[in-house]
Amino acid sequence: MTVPTIPQTDSFTDAVAALEAVGLTAVQANDSSTTVPAGEIISTSPASGASVPFNSSVTVTVSSGAPTTQVPNVFKDSVEEATAAIEAAGLTVLGPFGPSQGSQQAIVIYTSPGQGTTVPAGSAVSIYTD
Repeated sequence: MTVPTIPQTDSFTDAVAALEAVGLTAVQANDSSTTVPAGEIISTSPASGASVPFNSSVTVTVSSGAPTTQVPNVFKDSVEEATAAIEAAGLTVLGPFGPSQGSQQAIVIYTSPGQGTTVPAGSAVSIYTD
């Protein structure tokens, strides 16, 4: 049997139908992707065109969308500590903003988006100081 080509825009249900039509079994795996929208096919393993025995399993990897992360709690942290924590979470920092924004003693009083908010990885987080 030859693993058929499954278009990226197909759903897992479409992939199951295409594989069953040639005597193969689909197994779903999920992975995040910054380029493939959620619900669409990232890849198959073995890849399309590969020769496999009848009734073999083909892993179909489906996108869960862009990876996400949570904004960390940096309340009462120094700007330096807050920046390190936000960047460690895979986010970028805007600011600091506020009356003491240029001060080495500035303390973070809130972020936007707020702590605990789930955001796409790489998003910007604004930090505001006292």
